[in-house]
Amino acid sequence: MHEYTINRCAEMLERDRASVARALRNVPPDAGTPKRPLYRLATVTKALTAHHAKPDGRRGNGDEARLTAARAELAREQTVAVALKNAVARGEYVRLSLIQRSAETIFATFRERVLTIPGKTAALCEGRSRAEIEEIVRGEVYECLDELSGVKTVGESPGDDIGAADDVADEAD
Repeated sequence: MHEYTINRCAEMLERDRASVARALRNVPPDAGTPKRPLYRLATVTKALTAHHAKPDGRRGNGDEARLTAARAELAREQTVAVALKNAVARGEYVRLSLIQRSAETIFATFRERVLTIPGKTAALCEGRSRAEIEEIVRGEVYECLDELSGVKTVGESPGDDIGAADDVADEAD
């Protein structure tokens, strides 16, 4: 591979030196020294192409370029829409109302369980040492956390909207 100066690259590509230098401003040289950087023609053409591309991916100024950019944007949006539709079909997404209902149930159960701890442990803690009280309270808290970890959430129990068809198929087998 041959490396060339910016002037030589501009001459070979029939471009002005300033536009080639602007395109190569943030591109590391392929060889040479900092005072005399050398570039391969492939590096220069890639840099020029990237430098002249618009933020929306189009090149050129005409209506055809805008139409091409609009088509590319439409294709990207359609790709995203199809990917989302497929993810929903695979059950990777769940309706927000199901998540909210599941979370409310979990938090309500946990709140009730936590609020019973003081009354349940008060009688047991009378006349005990600090270490014994700590052990009793710790046991109640761990029991409460064990109950919380065993709670079924959306998609884990039969009858939920997510995976309901799979559960029915499994029961038939």
